[in-house]
Amino acid sequence: MTAITKNRTIRPSSRAASSKSYKIDTKAVESEDTLIVNIDHESDSFSKQYNFDGKDLKAKNSISFRVSDNGTGIQISWPGASHSNARRTSSSRPGKTKKDNSIKSEKKPQSSNKKAKGGFEGFIKVKDIRKNYSLIPNVKGIYEVLNPDYKSPKYINPGVGGFFKGKDPNVPTELLKENEVVGSEVVYIGKAGAPNKSATLRSRLKQYLRFGEGKNVGHWGGRYIWQLANHEELVICWKKLPNEDPREVEKELIKVFHKEFGKKPFANLVG
Repeated sequence: MTAITKNRTIRPSSRAASSKSYKIDTKAVESEDTLIVNIDHESDSFSKQYNFDGKDLKAKNSISFRVSDNGTGIQISWPGASHSNARRTSSSRPGKTKKDNSIKSEKKPQSSNKKAKGGFEGFIKVKDIRKNYSLIPNVKGIYEVLNPDYKSPKYINPGVGGFFKGKDPNVPTELLKENEVVGSEVVYIGKAGAPNKSATLRSRLKQYLRFGEGKNVGHWGGRYIWQLANHEELVICWKKLPNEDPREVEKELIKVFHKEFGKKPFANLVG
């Protein structure tokens, strides 16, 4: 599986007023790939990201989106194409992971129960990260785990977490339900690295996901996510902090989260 990123800028200044359609070449997209289309505007702060399943594009050489503005803001439609989501992003141009140079994306600041976060990037499903850990930057930082099904979470017992040092990671379903945070898709906030420590986002998240494969590895924190029935569909985003202490940023994020929701994220048991 490969994440293929296409970046398009809406440019009214260089197009005829009647030209509202923008074409995306999809000939290189294979069935197992994910196509990510990032759309911004040459003069407006508008910016969105759309994800497409390669299986839906295998018979197409291209797809197109149309731009309209009825006075309430820019609207994007995809005639004949079905995308899985639409996320707001920043005006910076996100990365291309196939046949393009890598330029990481950033997200606009929004409330903590929204998918886009200030300075965060990635937003990749657990099952897709497992196939290519190089998608994760090899620097220290913080990360968040998002549950697309946060409005109606379902649990499994036992879960898929590893028995680190022989210790059972599973807890009763009643306890999981007690830890639910109504209205927030963020289920865990974690950190990677510290002053004079070598851990990075890549090494820490790889360790976390290996724990979620039942491996005997030391990532006990955040283990509740591995009792979510849709654990492979959870989405991970991260923020690189090469010049900051991730521990302090993590504490502040949890503090802000607690202030908004009255409790810590679902799988943050300490902090």
